[in-house]
Amino acid sequence: MKKLGVIIAAAILAAVIWETWSLYDGIQTKRERELTKASQTAMNQYHLKQVLEVSYYHGSHAYHVVKAVNQKGKKIYIWLPEGKGKTITKQVKEGWTKARVKQYTRDQLHPKKLIAIRPGIELNTPVWEVVFIDQKNRYTFFYLRFDGENWVKKIHL
Repeated sequence: MKKLGVIIAAAILAAVIWETWSLYDGIQTKRERELTKASQTAMNQYHLKQVLEVSYYHGSHAYHVVKAVNQKGKKIYIWLPEGKGKTITKQVKEGWTKARVKQYTRDQLHPKKLIAIRPGIELNTPVWEVVFIDQKNRYTFFYLRFDGENWVKKIHL
């Protein structure tokens, strides 16, 4: 009887592990398809030479952000809305680089731990979203305008 219980418990554990893996794999596959679709949309609409990077941003509204090289050889960002919204394009040189945002964050915000820096959009304005742990151990979202002129908002959790 004890052996049967162990076999049943092992079977249940195996089923739970299998379902968890299937769910994770399904989510990752969907995300990869969406990033690929955003890349193809940007290539087709903007006749790009090369897509360098695609990321997903979900603030007030969801966007895929494509960093690419256009036909003139200029690096650009394209913010593609998911659903309704306005597509925005900017040359990389119009804004701050990720490295400059990182340095600004370290110098001005003094994070305990820097978690992520990614381009996004808030209030129809291209931004850099900086996620970090502040000195009071709060999870913090800081939104700096893409051009670095000023911050848009700051949220502590």
